[in-house]
Amino acid sequence: MRTAPVVALLLAASLACAQGTSGIEAADAEDSSFVASLRMPREPRPLPPGTQELRFSDLYRLPVGRFGLEPGEKLLGLNEKKVRIIGYMVHQEGGAPGVLILAARRLATAEISDGMADDLPPAVVFVHLPAPHADASVPYTPAPLLIEGRLSVGPREEADGRISHVRIFIDPFSTATKPGEQTP
Repeated sequence: MRTAPVVALLLAASLACAQGTSGIEAADAEDSSFVASLRMPREPRPLPPGTQELRFSDLYRLPVGRFGLEPGEKLLGLNEKKVRIIGYMVHQEGGAPGVLILAARRLATAEISDGMADDLPPAVVFVHLPAPHADASVPYTPAPLLIEGRLSVGPREEADGRISHVRIFIDPFSTATKPGEQTP
């Protein structure tokens, strides 16, 4: 039978359609957006005074113990302090306005078809944009992002119904790149 090539072609076509305008082309078209200002510069600038580096490996204790996932010591110690983390924006079909989900690698969710039954790892960070951008939809970008802001740890229901455990609130006057810096 010749169904395998047809199935592969249909799968490729459906993936291309699923990306729609939210792929790389849309990210390039949105270069003037606030999210574009969060793109990681070629040479990350030094940590601002009073800011600590946070890594995804710092979020939970490893190995997972008999009580399940437990917050890492560094994460708990940085609660309510200024942090910086580098990661990738999760590509969402219908994310909440003013919020993006950051992960250690590129991921995508399918809320429209799967609802909350997604494959997000536990080590994700919900990033809340500052007031001027809090009500805007967040355009997807595949580029790595450098996020700086105030860390908040503990369970909280987000606007989309998800429960977040780690959040960063971006300072309205803080962006990852300064005027004149180049982003990839």
